[in-house]
Amino acid sequence: MLRTRSTPDPAGPILAAAAIAAAGVAALGVPVSSEHQWVTWVISGAALLVSGAGLGVLIWKQVANPWVRERQMKEPYNAYFRRDDSGSGPSELNVPAHSTVQIQVNRHVTVTHTEHELIFGFEGGAKPLPQSWRNIFVSVGRTSAVDPKESETHSIDDKGNYHIKEDHTRVQGNDYTAGFMVQTRAPGRYPIRLVTISDAGESRPSNQLALVVQPADT
Repeated sequence: MLRTRSTPDPAGPILAAAAIAAAGVAALGVPVSSEHQWVTWVISGAALLVSGAGLGVLIWKQVANPWVRERQMKEPYNAYFRRDDSGSGPSELNVPAHSTVQIQVNRHVTVTHTEHELIFGFEGGAKPLPQSWRNIFVSVGRTSAVDPKESETHSIDDKGNYHIKEDHTRVQGNDYTAGFMVQTRAPGRYPIRLVTISDAGESRPSNQLALVVQPADT
């Protein structure tokens, strides 16, 4: 089930803004003698300045900021194939057909978020099929390799997509690697489906990855 984010009620900041504006108007009506008229204008100007600043903060917190984050969270990371520890890699990877290959996908996070689910798969007819999880950073331990048949959080759906339903905090500026054992089939170019379900809904990388399956004799 997809997790959705509640939309802020616009009535809240509007009512608060009205209260702030009313305070500014009240300041304008302060009765003072004509020889101290300048005091009225100073107080009025300060009141309007404060009310305007307050209104700006309210609009940003309850309207603009959630809107900006929602747009950023559509593509909160970029992705590439990890080859070594160089820190970057290609967006396409060549592998042989009819083989079991290991694929490491790295995600560089640009917006901090809480990840609830990771979905990995391919698009196309005779597309490759993920078989299991492989963590190259763990040599010994339960998380070094995960068989979805024996895991409560790992599964493969009827379309061949691999699901990992676990909560993780993904911090801006950090890199996170996901590894899979994949069974290739017919030669072709297969775009990768990489989706995360987060606290802001469904997210995808800012760039497209693809697996190029070549005939075994090339």
